[in-house]
Amino acid sequence: MKKTHHMQNEIVYQIYVRTFSPEGTLARATALLDHVAASGATVAYLAPVTEMDEDTNPENWSDRQKAFGYGNPKNAYRMKDYFHVDPEYGTDADLRAFIARAHELGLKVMMDLVYLHCGPKAPMLYAHRDFCEWDAGGRPKNAAWHFPKLNYASAALREYLWGNMVYFVKDLHVDGFRCDVGDQIPLDFWQEGVRRVRAVNPNVMMLNEGKKDDYLSVFDANYGWDWSERTRPLVRGEETAAEVRALLEAYAQCRAGRVIMMSDNHDYASDDGDARLEKQAVSPAATDAVMMLNFLLPGVPFLYNGQEFADAHNCNMFTNRFFHPGNCVDWSMLQTARGKQRFALVQALSALKKSHPALHSAASCDFPTDGNTDALLTFVRASGSDRLRVTVNLGSTDATVPPAGDVLLQNACCGATLAPFGWMICRG
Repeated sequence: MKKTHHMQNEIVYQIYVRTFSPEGTLARATALLDHVAASGATVAYLAPVTEMDEDTNPENWSDRQKAFGYGNPKNAYRMKDYFHVDPEYGTDADLRAFIARAHELGLKVMMDLVYLHCGPKAPMLYAHRDFCEWDAGGRPKNAAWHFPKLNYASAALREYLWGNMVYFVKDLHVDGFRCDVGDQIPLDFWQEGVRRVRAVNPNVMMLNEGKKDDYLSVFDANYGWDWSERTRPLVRGEETAAEVRALLEAYAQCRAGRVIMMSDNHDYASDDGDARLEKQAVSPAATDAVMMLNFLLPGVPFLYNGQEFADAHNCNMFTNRFFHPGNCVDWSMLQTARGKQRFALVQALSALKKSHPALHSAASCDFPTDGNTDALLTFVRASGSDRLRVTVNLGSTDATVPPAGDVLLQNACCGATLAPFGWMICRG
């Protein structure tokens, strides 16, 4: 299989439908796609929208689902049917309309595949007993999260799921897949699945929610969990530039940009609750600096549900318009000075990434000794004659940095002085 990196120039925007708007529907998400496109994103990644298992027995709920206490039996990552839209979100026609509108706006669409497990009431388990293993009491054996584990020793199961992948690409014209805990599923399953969907569309994107490097033989990118976890203490001022640089140097050497650079998603938003990343930060400049790094370092930038205008509202993944309504993106934030400033920054970073080959994820990334200290992080991205130097102050006091060429973009910067979490991007 040709190891082509289909995602290297993409900017991914995750839409978690039930918290993306008060309505929590695909129809409303479709209406908001103009905003997604205006942010500069190129991929609309749609978290699962197919039918959820409605089993009300808490023994079959994930621990987090129970701990949050909202009482919603439906979990977007516990599937009942892989082919049809859950009525909470709308209809199959609504999904087709979402995809069509995204394509009109020049956005690619990525669907979420949840293939490690399913729900206990999924009809396919009872129609095809080999799709999972059963205990002595006649109950499906569970994987993590107390959900029935799918049985990849079953050739029929594999065919069923490959058919699901092909359906999305051939019939719905989906452009790619984000694969939930993808590297807990056998690699040879993905090899054949990718072969089949790329026979329909050679440019199908594959994103693994996992970190095993051998899965990059099939996937275009893995999740950068190490970086995502680092962003929280980073915005709180608890990381030195030297500590951050050690991780980033390892990323640059071993993964060649094939990693998702993310600081928020549905899991983090749920776990953070009322203490979202924007609220944890020592200053707005801190989260802006992380956003800049997500875009400028090797990898695929990732935006989540209102992050592009600094939304910090509680957006728990187990709430919706029926269970604790109001836990959703606060769209009024987009009209505030802070929201407008962040949105303009995201647009500028998106434009910069698209216009500079040096910022494509496969371009080189070096960390020169001049400009790297315990407070300052400096890296140089280059591709051919295109060369950009980025410096960010991760210290707690002002730092002086002579510009190394024409300044293309800067933040919390006055001349050559970078305030804490200030940064500048220079040509040359």
